[in-house]
Amino acid sequence: MHFIFDIDGTLCFNGASISPAIQDALAELEHQGHRIGFASARPYRDMLPLLDERFHDGLFVGSNGAMTWRRRTLVDLTPLPNDTLEQLFELTERHAASWLADLDWHYHYSGDPAHPFMSLVDPGRLARHVERGAVRRAAKLLITDCADSDGLQQALARRSDIRIHHHSDQQIVDITAAGVDKAAALAES
Repeated sequence: MHFIFDIDGTLCFNGASISPAIQDALAELEHQGHRIGFASARPYRDMLPLLDERFHDGLFVGSNGAMTWRRRTLVDLTPLPNDTLEQLFELTERHAASWLADLDWHYHYSGDPAHPFMSLVDPGRLARHVERGAVRRAAKLLITDCADSDGLQQALARRSDIRIHHHSDQQIVDITAAGVDKAAALAES
């Protein structure tokens, strides 16, 4: 049997770690012949440090389905189209929003580095913060703060070329390409 576990709120309750007891239970499932995988709004880069090395060859569906990692290799990436990404950058500027772009491995953040959300980004210090000009093939754009949140939400809602993923426990919005979600990524895996 295949088991796919969402990370935050299912396996990880503090944003920073998964308990050894839970990881041992996951290993026992594998020992019994089951296949396990992990899914998250986080990119796979940020899921890896939460799990023991024994799970790193498994299936990771990250960035709300925009990227799939298996056997320590990126096997699928559905980026935001470049023209869409540029239009989103214009919207973020118009509405005074700060944002994080997750690329295939690295990232760019436009806001205050002290923002609380940034403690969850690249916890293993595996990637690097790239310059704005290096942002290409972004798996997702995450809005962390916005001076005109209502105006930005209205502008985003009119777009058919993106998928908006709301985080109910935070005032954060993830944006991926249209049609991207965890279920679609799993169906292709």
